[in-house]
This record gives sequence, structure tokens and C-alpha cells, in this order.
Amino acid sequence: MPAPSSTLELLYTFAGFFILSNVFAVSSAIWFFPLDLMRISGFEVAVLCFLSPGLCSLGWIQKQCTRFYPFLLLLATAGPASFFAPTLALRLGLVSFAASTSLLAACGMLARQGSSGSLAAKGLSQGLLVLLVTRTACYSLNPLNLGAAPALVFTVLSAALALILMILDPQRRENLKSKALNEAHDHTAVSEGHHASSTTTEPTSTSRKTTPEPLPNSHQFPSRFSLGLALGSALFLIHTLAGDASVLARYTGLTAIPPLYASLLSCLCVAAGLARPVLQSLSIPRLILVALLVMSVQLAPPSSAFVAGLILLSNLSVLFHKYLHALSLLPPGGAALFLAMATYTALVFASVWTVAYNFVPYGELLRESTHLVFAVAAMLLILPASMLNQREPTPSATPQTKESSVDSSPRNRKAPQRPGILVIQVVTAVLVVIVALRIAAAVPVAPTLRNQKDSRLFSATIWTVHFGFDNRGWPNTLPARDFVRNFDSDIVGLLETDLSRPYLGSPDMVAMMAETLGYYSDYGPPTRDHTWGCALLSRFPILHTTHHLLPSPHGELAPALAATLDVAGTNVTVVVTHMGNEGDVLDRELQTKALGEILSNASGPAIFLGYMSGKPYTPNYRHLIEVGRMQDIEPLDRSRFCEFIFFRDLEKLTYCRISRGKLSDTEAQMAVFRLPVGPARSASKRTIGTAGIPDTHRCPAVFGEFGSGHVGEAGHRYHMATPVHYTYTDRES
Repeated sequence: MPAPSSTLELLYTFAGFFILSNVFAVSSAIWFFPLDLMRISGFEVAVLCFLSPGLCSLGWIQKQCTRFYPFLLLLATAGPASFFAPTLALRLGLVSFAASTSLLAACGMLARQGSSGSLAAKGLSQGLLVLLVTRTACYSLNPLNLGAAPALVFTVLSAALALILMILDPQRRENLKSKALNEAHDHTAVSEGHHASSTTTEPTSTSRKTTPEPLPNSHQFPSRFSLGLALGSALFLIHTLAGDASVLARYTGLTAIPPLYASLLSCLCVAAGLARPVLQSLSIPRLILVALLVMSVQLAPPSSAFVAGLILLSNLSVLFHKYLHALSLLPPGGAALFLAMATYTALVFASVWTVAYNFVPYGELLRESTHLVFAVAAMLLILPASMLNQREPTPSATPQTKESSVDSSPRNRKAPQRPGILVIQVVTAVLVVIVALRIAAAVPVAPTLRNQKDSRLFSATIWTVHFGFDNRGWPNTLPARDFVRNFDSDIVGLLETDLSRPYLGSPDMVAMMAETLGYYSDYGPPTRDHTWGCALLSRFPILHTTHHLLPSPHGELAPALAATLDVAGTNVTVVVTHMGNEGDVLDRELQTKALGEILSNASGPAIFLGYMSGKPYTPNYRHLIEVGRMQDIEPLDRSRFCEFIFFRDLEKLTYCRISRGKLSDTEAQMAVFRLPVGPARSASKRTIGTAGIPDTHRCPAVFGEFGSGHVGEAGHRYHMATPVHYTYTDRES
């Protein structure tokens, strides 16, 4: 007995989840190689895996993909299993192989006869919602990159899904039945060509090989070319704006809404779009509105852009389902899917060029020009949509065999006018439960101050998270969270934090740390501003924040944020920034002047947590000290090159440097300060060692004690002649 359509829809939905997960994982697996070399690495050739659907242009391969798509899904378990690869190059190979076989499986699913093709289109599109809900449960992280245990679980689940599809596949059952009947009547074909010929000349045969249905209104139905362009554009926009459910708020810069609630709204909009009838007509004004929404996300003010993005996500999910459904109606759609993935790949590469223009050939052509990329994507997106408003073919449009008239008739071929939304309802209910559990599990902020007895004592730390990758190229999000937990710091400035791009995996490391460690947070400049990001975690309330794009005429845009914190009733300004590269001399000079003005205009106590790309006592260093009215935390430490901590109207108590280990390419620096009651005093003594130093003045013991040399990747320990403690002759107890 064939599996009911609701069961197949559920199975296809989870198949869509695994297929999209594998496809979206490729660009982030490639990214570390050019990041490590700071140039094109050659490993970018792995994107050729996206072109595997082109093989389905060959009829024999399309036939095998249609017949053995569960086996292809089984091979695609190489994606989650790649977490166990011993080297990054091998992992990239496994991820690319998984994406390639996933796309071939998608070609096979969409080419199924009867209603299976339409169910596959629905399942693939609903897989997007499952992906978003799963990532919401995982604090925006890719569930395939959470660690060894989750990777093993998803490997087993994806393999089990493939095996279940092998067993329950209705067309396989029909083929077996047909084969048995053919053998009983001695009509077994001796070759592929003979079999095809027999089905053409014997329309009453029980064989499944029937004449393909002609397309309805063929002069209006979109060509493979236009459909491929539109589907690729839709996939690019979905990956950019919904690679994770909370991306939209980060992308547009809307900080007024918590990331968890932004995720909830995005998921609900996608669910609402998927619940719409796939055959509903799209008017030309509505299509123009969709194009305007695409541009609004990039160009409108943050709140308007976020609202436009929510409406866009709903329409994108409609179009994604609509285009997949149209693809299932085309005779073998491998060529269209090939063009779709080529379009998706080209748009992703173009988005890389808009930000990494300083490290790619001809980068100046697309420098900070995401609006142009979005404009092209918008035009391609709506290109064939107006052609999809026709009806399906009538039963008399094509000769039918006795069996195909039951299973492959237009009535069974098309998706229902209003698709069953049971799966959508269940997934949405799971989403609500996940949001409630995350709210209940969130760590409260106020009770976790480092010094519970005296909030005037606090610590500040600066660290570079290396775009969410460790020094081997594996995701470092969870280890980075644990590293920050060990800081036990009240204020943390994080750099290279904007991961809200397709090729960076789209996780929200900042929100995940804030929610699980008990911090207020500010994400910094939005993704659409073309910076690599800087962020702030604070156990003190953030009263006000301003985001800045520092002058960068030659190199990459340098981000900065200036936040006003309520520290024991006193406003303290914290500036976090990542300046340009050492080679961009003019950029760093102009950026220093802008930062000096920001610091100079800030009244009262202030802290500077910055990546300066230079040594102490350079002209830029002196300008910040003099114009910004700041003091260096440790003027005697001349071995620093990148990170610096400056302060004003505070009393320094401790300074330390923590080795980077294998987690990042940059060390962490920490300082303990005291907010004075009156005017700030100068330290009277600089000491090494903890003798006579109160516990509340010390850096965390988890990193050891005094470290004299450079540790590098040999773990996380104090090094470079730190910690250093500062005492005062009339020190307060």
C-alpha cells in the first residue's frame, strides 16, 4: 500500500531541510581558505559542485536520479559527517560532494511522476521553514556545526530519512508492480531503447514510460532560462536574508527588537507565505512591489527596512515554492536547476566582492555596491513570475495510458489550490515552544556583575573572534562563548563579529553569547554597511549607542560603536573599533582623527577597546592619546601591535594579556578598573605577582598566574609579562 501523501510531504520536507543545509554549508566551508591567505586561494573551485544539476540534462542521468534519489540523499550524509574530517580540505571535499548529490536528489524528486513532483516542490520549500526553526533552537547556529554529538545525530537522521524514502517511495512500488506484470506476460524490455520504443507504440501497456505532458500555454510558460534565473535569485535572497531567522534584524540594523523576537517574526512570515496557494496569480503591481521590497531592505531606514524585509520573506517563500512547482512541471528540469545554481553562485560571489574588495581582483568594481547586486537579483526574481498565472493542462491535452491517467493526470500532477498546512502548523507550534524555552533559559543580566559588593569595580576585555572560525578552519562559536565566559568580564568588546552573510554561515554569535552568558549587547553597524563588524557585551545597562563608519578611502570600511553605559549610576563611554589594515596608511590616519573626535566629545569616564594595526607611540597612537584625552593602560608594554586599551577618569587596577590558543588569530586583553568617587588618581606602584592584591582586583585564575613569554597557540594563558597590578598609596579598601 503506497504511503499517504501527507507522509510523503513530511518526508520531503525533512529532505528539503537536509538539502538546503548542505547547499548553504558550502560557501562557509570555502571561506576560511581565502580568509587565511587574505587572497583568492584556489579552493573557490569547490563551487563547481553547485553545477551538478547540469548532468541531468542528459536523459539517462536524469532517469537514474529520479529512480535512485533516496540513494543520493544517503550519499549526502557526507555533509553532516564532514565534521569528523581530519583536515579542512577533506571537510570541504565532503561538504561539496554532499551539496552536489543533494542537488541531484532534488532534480530526481522534482521529476517524479504523478503528484510526487508537486509534493517534492512543497517539501523542498517547507524545508526552509524547518531550517529556520532548527537554527532558532540552536541559538542561530548551523545545527550541522554544533559539535561531534549533533553532527552524529544529524548524520544518522539523514541516513534514516533516505532509507525510509527507499522503502515508502510510491513510484518504486509501482515500478516493481509493473515489472512483475511485465515478467508475467513476457514483455520485459531487453534494453533502454527497446523499452522506450515499446511504450511509444503500445499505449495500453502497464509501463510507466508515457509520453511527456506538453506544457500548458507554452507560449506563456516561462522558459528554462528565465525560470532558472528567477529560482537562483530567490535562493540567493533567501540565503542572504533568511540564512538564519534573525539575520534580517542584523542586516538592516534594527536594534530595538531582541534577536529572538526577530527570529520569531521572520519564521512566521515565511510560514505565512508557504501556506498560500501555489497557483495563486501574481499581479504585475505585486511583482513590482516585491522588487521594491528587495531594494528597501538595502536602502530604507532600519525600521522601515526591517518591515519591508518581513513582507519580502513572505513573498520570497511564495515565489520559491512557485518556481519549484513550475520546475516540477518542466520536462527534465536539470538545465533550469543548473542555471539557478549558476545564478545563485554568481550573486554570492558578487556579494563577496562588495565587502572583501581589498583582497580580490577588480574588487573596486563592486566596492560597497550591494544595492547593485540586489537590483540585479530583484529583476531576475520577478522575470518569469507573470508567466506562471496560467492554468494547468486539461486532461485532453495529452494522450494518457490507462495507468498514467490515474497517477499522472493534470489533476494529480498539480499541487492543491490551497496546500495542506498541517506540516506548517506543526513546525510553527514547535517554533513557539522553542521561543518560550529560550526565554525561560536566558541567563539574567543584573545579578551577574563580576563584583557583587562594589559595582564601581569592573573589568573590560577586547578580543577578535576571527569571523567565527578557529585557526584550523572549524567553527569556533561555542568554544568562543566558553572563552568569553572564562573572562568573567563586565564589558567585552568583540571584533570581526558580523557573520550575517551567506559565506560566513549567518550565525549571531553576539546574541548567543549575550543570551547564554547574561549580557546586554549591541551588534554594531548593520551588515548592509559593508563592514566586518564590532560588537559590545555589557553587564551594565546600555543607555545609548551610536554606530560609525570610519573614513576608508582605500581599504575596507572600518566600523566603530560608542556606547554609554550606566556604571553604578555614572555614565561611562565605551568605544569599540577595528581600524583598517597596516598597508592602508591614509585610511588609518583618517580613522584615527575620527576616533579622536568621538573620544574627545565624550564627557566623563571613557574606555577605548580598539584594534589599531600599529605599534605604541606611532603618530596614530599619540593622536588618540592626546586628542582623545586618554591614557594607555600599560605604557611600558611596547610589544603590542593590534589591540589597545585606553581609559579616562578611571583608576586602573590590573592589566593582562591572554594568549590566543587555536581559537583565533589574535590574543585577548583585559583590564580591571575602579570608578572613583572623586577625581581619578594615578597609580603609585606597578607590581607583578598577586601578593597583597585583593581577589576582586585580579584577572581570572583560570588562565594561570604570571606569564613571561609569548604563548601563541599553546592554550589560553597569561603571557607577555602579565598580569600587571597597580596600587595606590591611599587605596580604598
